[in-house]
Amino acid sequence: MEGDLTLLSIPDLLQMICLGGYSRDIHLYDGATQLGVIAIRNGRIDRCFAFGMWGAEALYKLINLRRGRYKVNDATDMSASDASLTAHSWQELLMEAVRQEDEAEHALQSAASSGRVIAFPTPPAHAASFDSGPILSSFSPTAVASSPAVAS
Repeated sequence: MEGDLTLLSIPDLLQMICLGGYSRDIHLYDGATQLGVIAIRNGRIDRCFAFGMWGAEALYKLINLRRGRYKVNDATDMSASDASLTAHSWQELLMEAVRQEDEAEHALQSAASSGRVIAFPTPPAHAASFDSGPILSSFSPTAVASSPAVAS
């Protein structure tokens, strides 16, 4: 089975597969790029990998995808489970993903309405040795602050 996430969401897919007690792998794509895989075994979310993350953290990122494609395959790899996922029911994992998404949205709205500005992170020490080339090496915060486009 395969399709578009705008027509059938990841929570909907998880519910159908888990309620049926199936063992399936859900592969998620953005174009030709594979974003992640959710492994379901006997109706329980067993493992997940996405965006360089494993386990519940990866699942929470994938559940909130709103666009892309999915492909559901029969499970072939029945290797070790991830305890961060198997310790919870699929319903608990979905509810936690929604809670985290709500908190992130609330924090974003709060920051926007209060006029707070998110500070630009300090680059790691190894970034200082990076040759940024002619464009970035000529960047000067004081020059930008005093330029007519930035000055009020």
